Amino acid sequence: MSDIEPRFPRATVRIDGIGRGSDRRIVSFGRVEVRADAADPQVFEQNVREGQEALKRAVQRLSVAGVRFQKRRGVASYRADPKNPDRVIRELLGKTEIGVFENGEFKAIR
Repeated sequence: MSDIEPRFPRATVRIDGIGRGSDRRIVSFGRVEVRADAADPQVFEQNVREGQEALKRAVQRLSVAGVRFQKRRGVASYRADPKNPDRVIRELLGKTEIGVFENGEFKAIR
């Protein structure tokens, strides 16, 4: 058994062309290099604003707990019984029952 741990090359990120008045940007990550035209400052600012607005909308929707779904008549919905995790609550056609699943089928207890 060897006490030598494998050494992995360290990844470095290098960005060239910023602040030099260049129309091109070069981003290097290890041996991969991406070259692109510099973004127009006005377009860049607009994209930042739109991204921030989209993030605000996403946060508002993601911060609400739970999942919304539409119930359809004749289709049962099931959820765990908060008082007894071994039981299931079924709602079907306005009737609520507590039960268990046996052999893949719901069996009402009460």
